Amino acid sequence: MTVTLKHIDFSEFDLIIIGGGCAGLSLSLALLHFGYKGKVLVVERRKQYQHDRTWSGWFSQTDLALLPNLSKRTFASWSIANDSSQYSHTSNAFPYYSISSEDFYTHALQKINASQTVQLVTGTSLSSHDLMAMTQSRVIDTVGLGIEVTRPRYGLWQSFVGVMVSSSSPIFDMKTQSHAMLMADMSQDDKGFFFTYIIPQNSRQALVEVTYFTTQVLAADYLTECSTQAAHRFIQHQQAFSDHQIMTMPIEHGHLPMWEISKQSTHDHITLAGNISGALRSSSGYGFATIQRWAQETAQTLSSSEPLPGTPLVKPRYYSRWIQWMDNIFLIVLVRYPAQSQTIFLQMAKALKGDEFALFMSHRASLSIWVKVIMAMPKWPFIKAVWRSWLD
Repeated sequence: MTVTLKHIDFSEFDLIIIGGGCAGLSLSLALLHFGYKGKVLVVERRKQYQHDRTWSGWFSQTDLALLPNLSKRTFASWSIANDSSQYSHTSNAFPYYSISSEDFYTHALQKINASQTVQLVTGTSLSSHDLMAMTQSRVIDTVGLGIEVTRPRYGLWQSFVGVMVSSSSPIFDMKTQSHAMLMADMSQDDKGFFFTYIIPQNSRQALVEVTYFTTQVLAADYLTECSTQAAHRFIQHQQAFSDHQIMTMPIEHGHLPMWEISKQSTHDHITLAGNISGALRSSSGYGFATIQRWAQETAQTLSSSEPLPGTPLVKPRYYSRWIQWMDNIFLIVLVRYPAQSQTIFLQMAKALKGDEFALFMSHRASLSIWVKVIMAMPKWPFIKAVWRSWLD
């Protein structure tokens, strides 16, 4: 059920989930699916849910096992390009998916409202004092209450504002509606490396996001203007005539950490999870599929054991040490040699086939795919980055 309360008796619950975002709701859905017997409380500070982001990636059937009927846009092809080169991929076996948070929230709330074991409390902000009142329950914190995230030396922010652009005339035909422009118009300026992300919604609409990999904190107004201008340029390029109306509306924003987060909870009885504990892959910012796998594994563990009050779960390892090390090398190169960014992404796209690209980006790549990527990279920046990783 979903309610709004000013006072909560935490001792009534076996499990408390702090944060009702992607990780908190995903875990709630998994607990319901696997028949968790304890009472669950999910505490969310927002008063109501509305669309605030889009989750995309190359999802496996396992990743989506608990979301079989959730509406998903599917893209069998995608591209990476700058002003002089473009590489396109096609994969029917591993398509690129896009999920609206509005659809996900609606699905999750329907399941929770129909349950007797999970209670969602909205419009409620917690304090450090509240954490000390939860010692009789297992607690999973998906927001990092009281924890500050600061960018390390070799970390980047992935910053964007997404606008929905609507045209009075068709933008896409049936073929181009199934093509995602993951990195278009790649370029570099004094703020960092940036590109335009374009996801068709239907024949007349598209999500357009100018995305920066940057060491700076960029203003939302600046990013909104960048995406709005990119949306207008895109529409005008698509249409050979000028008699059309264009409307743009900001619908989502992100300021995502691109580095390995290894935060520890400030309280021994609390387990950190979700983005605050490293669910986002540092080299790409993708995390939805990883969170789905974590939610399923955690729910199975909790559902097969007796509740142990105040006992934290084992901190999850979302990615292998090999992937984390390679991603760290990649970030060192992007930070120290930003002018190489376009070359790196174009060479990777050129070296891989569609299926291989999808497997690599979803951290399911075989050794042979890794070898292809490594051989395609500019050698000296990465050799220097490996040396730098040892020195630091």
